[in-house]
Amino acid sequence: MKHPSLTKALFILACSFCSLAGNLTAGEVQVELYEGWNFSKGEEYPGAVGSLEPGSAEKTMVLSYDFNGGGQYVAAAKNLDPAGALSGVEVTASGPGGNLGVALIDNTDQTFIYRLGTVDDLAKTFDLTLDKPSTSYGGPDDKTLHFPLKAIRLLVEKSPAQPEGKITVTALVFRTP
Repeated sequence: MKHPSLTKALFILACSFCSLAGNLTAGEVQVELYEGWNFSKGEEYPGAVGSLEPGSAEKTMVLSYDFNGGGQYVAAAKNLDPAGALSGVEVTASGPGGNLGVALIDNTDQTFIYRLGTVDDLAKTFDLTLDKPSTSYGGPDDKTLHFPLKAIRLLVEKSPAQPEGKITVTALVFRTP
């Protein structure tokens, strides 16, 4: 037996959630920015410096980098409270400069790197599909993404054209199947 009042209440609750979520559609989850993230200067390649700070707009973060003293990358890293199966990831960021990438660490400790490209002054949304990583390493190294994911890193990789700068990340969205 259906309960019209319960159905109506759930519909209103769903509509309220959708309006709070902004432009998200079904199957998209906004990932919290800045809170719970840590800075990494890529310790295995010494010399890079930088920082991770909250952005000037609410719920944004700024990843600064300086490769003049060496290093290969800096990253903003976040452990995930297991992230189930994903079909894609969207990152919205602005520069100037810097080569942006995403690293996903799966439940077998395999790391998948996705190189997204150079970040410009204007905000740009990078859309990555999980079946086309630029490289992978670690764990069983079987080139298969095993869910749930353990962690995500937003990377700025060294570029001779832009050895120092900052990238502002304004949105990170996980798409679910």
